Amino acid sequence: MSSNTSNTSPTIAFFGSTGGCTLAALIQSLKAGYACRCLVRTPAKLSALLNPPNSNPSNAPVPTENLTIIPGSIDDPSAVSSTIKGATIIIFGIGGAPVFSWNPLNCFVTLNDPTICERGIKAVLAVLDSASPKDRSGPQPLICCISSTGLKESGQRDLPTAMRPLYRLLKVPHEDKKKMEAAVRGSGREFVVVRPALLTDGQEAGRVRAGYEGGEKGEAVGYTVSRRDVGGWIFREVVEGRGGEWRGRGVSLAY
Repeated sequence: MSSNTSNTSPTIAFFGSTGGCTLAALIQSLKAGYACRCLVRTPAKLSALLNPPNSNPSNAPVPTENLTIIPGSIDDPSAVSSTIKGATIIIFGIGGAPVFSWNPLNCFVTLNDPTICERGIKAVLAVLDSASPKDRSGPQPLICCISSTGLKESGQRDLPTAMRPLYRLLKVPHEDKKKMEAAVRGSGREFVVVRPALLTDGQEAGRVRAGYEGGEKGEAVGYTVSRRDVGGWIFREVVEGRGGEWRGRGVSLAY
């Protein structure tokens, strides 16, 4: 299956664009003039996020002339198909909302939809795989999905020792992320898996360490990273850089 290496301006499909990391990548992509297609359940919510004061510190509205909003759910194949139509890059940042439980069998933190990441990425892959033979033989989109550090069960860990007790409480959400990653890796498609450290709502610092297992610098081990910096990295390295050296990698991001 061929990957997309075209130098033409990409069309970017976004899933989960009302969430912090994906929203930040969307805002920078729109500002740069890229064509963006977003699947959202509530279009008014995304429209509100793209207007001040929520969108950016400068209080300037985000340009939306290159934005196409597709109303619908990730569980609707026709809506997914409309979103990825003509896309050269797919940014997948869908996730469930945390639900706290006193049940220790749930490790105290579960999700309102515990399979949303796995189910969502499989829905995207299923639509891609159902394309016509002509479409499947042509250049295929690069898939970037947002995961998490702390998923590894053996080998060199990608988070500080002091953070490990906290991450043990996140078993349910992390299982969903693991299955999402496995689906992408097993798809035979070009991908970049982004594994941020503990996410914060801080301002964009414009600097973030990135690394992967086996790389020259190894994995980037750290405590936190802001959602805006994760989105900024995705914009620079995946949208503008087309994945570069990060293709086929699980990339950890941290300060």
